[in-house]
Amino acid sequence: MAEIQAQQEAMLKAAGVDPAVVAQAGMQNMAFAQQMMQEAMDGTLGKGLSSSDAMAQMMEAFGDDGWTINRSETGKLDAEQLRLLAFGAPMLVYNDEKVDSLADDEDVETIKCTLKDWWNVTDRESTLDIVKWLLEEGHHAEADEALAEIHKRRIENISQEERCDEESKMGDVCLIMESMLENGWCPKGQMPDSVIAWDLVRVVNLGRWAYLCGYVNEDEMWQIMQVAADIALEHFSSWEEYGRRFIIKNKLKNETNMKPENEEKMDQEKHFPSHFGEVYDAMPEKFEKRENKFKPIIYWVLTAVCVLLVIFPEWLPFIPSWLIRVVGVVGAIYLGLTALVADLSIYNRESGGEVKRYKTKKFISSMTDKEDIVDAFNRHDFEYLCDLPSGNDQPVQLQVEKDETGHEFYCILVTYTPGYKIVGLADPIILTGDEYEKNKVFIQHMCDHDAD
Repeated sequence: MAEIQAQQEAMLKAAGVDPAVVAQAGMQNMAFAQQMMQEAMDGTLGKGLSSSDAMAQMMEAFGDDGWTINRSETGKLDAEQLRLLAFGAPMLVYNDEKVDSLADDEDVETIKCTLKDWWNVTDRESTLDIVKWLLEEGHHAEADEALAEIHKRRIENISQEERCDEESKMGDVCLIMESMLENGWCPKGQMPDSVIAWDLVRVVNLGRWAYLCGYVNEDEMWQIMQVAADIALEHFSSWEEYGRRFIIKNKLKNETNMKPENEEKMDQEKHFPSHFGEVYDAMPEKFEKRENKFKPIIYWVLTAVCVLLVIFPEWLPFIPSWLIRVVGVVGAIYLGLTALVADLSIYNRESGGEVKRYKTKKFISSMTDKEDIVDAFNRHDFEYLCDLPSGNDQPVQLQVEKDETGHEFYCILVTYTPGYKIVGLADPIILTGDEYEKNKVFIQHMCDHDAD
C-alpha cells in the first residue's frame, strides 16, 4: 500500500500537482464540510435535510471557518425557499454570492455568456437538457462506478493496474479515499457510494441562473430546485452526509474552489499560446528581440512636452487651460508607459522586418459559437472568420501581428475565462506566400463593421 501511494504521489508530481497541497486542501474542505453540515443539523432525515431553517443553520457553520458569507437580508425568500436554496449553498459561498437571495452580482448578459460557454445553455430547452444530464450522469457517474467497485471488492484489493487506468477514475478515487480514511475524515463504515451531491449543487444554481436570464419562469426554477432536493433526500440522511459526498467530488478535481467546466477542460488540454510573446520565444530561429535606443528617447521627449503643458497651459492660449491639463496628464502617463517598453522590438530574422501589432477581432459571443470559431481558425478560413459579427469587450479574440517587409501575418486565437484568465484556443498560424496574399484583404477589413 505504501508503495502504491508513493507511485500515485509521484504521478501527481509529474503532472505538476503537489500531493501535499492536495492533502492540505482536502483537510480544509473536509473540516468545512463537517462543520457546515454536522453543526447545522442533528443528523436525522426529518430534522436534517428537510429542516426549513437549513440555510440559517448552514450559514452559521460556514462563518466560523473563515469563509466570507454574503447576505442580502432582504427577507424576500420564505423558509421553504431558503431550504431549497440551501442545497446550492456550497457554490454560493465559493462564488462569493449572497446566500439568501436569488440575485447575482453579475449582469444578465454576463450570466448568459457564462452559461453558454460552460454548458451551451441558451434557452429553456437547453436548460432542462443540462439539468437532466447533471441528474442522470453529470460529473458523478464515473466516480460512482469506481466507488461501487471499491464497495464490492474493498479498496485494498484494487490492483495497481486498475489504479493506473487513465480511462477510469479508479486511481483518483482510491487515492482520495485512502487519504480520507487515513486522516479520519471518512470512517470505514461511512464510505460513500455516490458523489451526486456535487451535481445537485450545480442543478440548484443552474436553475437560479436560468431564471435570472429569463430561460425559465420562477415556478420552473423552484421545481428544478425541488427535484434536486428530492433526489438528495433519496441519497442522504443528513447534511453531514450530503456535504461529505460533495467534498469528495471536489477533491477529485484537485481544487479548493469550483472552477467552471470550460476552464477545467482548458487546464487539462494542450497548452496554446495566450500572447504573442510565447509565440516568438518558442521560435528563436525565426524571431529576435532587438534593443531600440532611439524610440524610447522620442517617447520621453513627448512625455516631457506633456508635463510642461500641464505646468504652463498658457502656452496654448486658444485652448481652455483645464482641457490642456487633462490632455497633458493623460498623454504623459500613456507616453511614459510606452517609453518604458519601447526599447525592445521583435524582428523577423529572415526578412529583417519589424513585427508590429495589426488587428484584433473580438467575436460577439451571443451571435457566434466558440467551437465553430476554433474550427475555422484551424482550417485557415479567415474569410469566414472576418465576416463574423464582432464588437468591444468580447471574450473570444483573433489577434494579428504583421511583418510588412516579409509579407507575413502572425495570428493567435485566445479567450478569457470568467475569472479573466487569458488562455489560448489553438496553435498559432503564420500566413506567408500565397496564404498571405489570399487573406490580406480579409484581415485588413475584419474589424470594419464592429458593433459599439
